[in-house]
Amino acid sequence: MIKAKVKIEKGDKYIVFNDEYSLKVNNLNSNVKDGQNVVVSVRPEEFKVSNKGLKVKILKGTFLVSL
Repeated sequence: MIKAKVKIEKGDKYIVFNDEYSLKVNNLNSNVKDGQNVVVSVRPEEFKVSNKGLKVKILKGTFLVSL
């Protein structure tokens, strides 16, 4: 879970993280407002190790299983 803010610019929606890294997204709820605080959850398969982007430290993990 990562704290971030919503930024809306010229109709485009972005998630902006605390180090000012931003990511354009197209799946936010239509009710979000510019400057709104959000908590972002990222699925493990979406992570990519890179020297760009967010610097993170994983503190806790949860294994979810579907039956």
